[in-house]
Amino acid sequence: MANIIIRKYHRLLSIVIFIPLILMTITGTISPILQVLQLESAADFVRKLYSGRLFFGSAYFIYTFISGLGLLGLLITGLDLLKLPKQVNKIQKIFKF
Repeated sequence: MANIIIRKYHRLLSIVIFIPLILMTITGTISPILQVLQLESAADFVRKLYSGRLFFGSAYFIYTFISGLGLLGLLITGLDLLKLPKQVNKIQKIFKF
């Protein structure tokens, strides 16, 4: 029963954390490309989007802190879910499936 609850939290947390991480990945990749192409206004916009200043003002610290906490939560719940196959193997040995 506890594994079902942890699995639900892990799934929800992964969906929520995916959005800012994919945003940071894409904008972090595009920003240097735009600088090389000398598209400064577009590069400034992408850098603001990357740093979180576009949505949150100057809350880059909060943006990264929340992402870090989310990744830590995913690590903890993921490690807890790794115990599941070992428990299944013990049950199979007991009942000889």
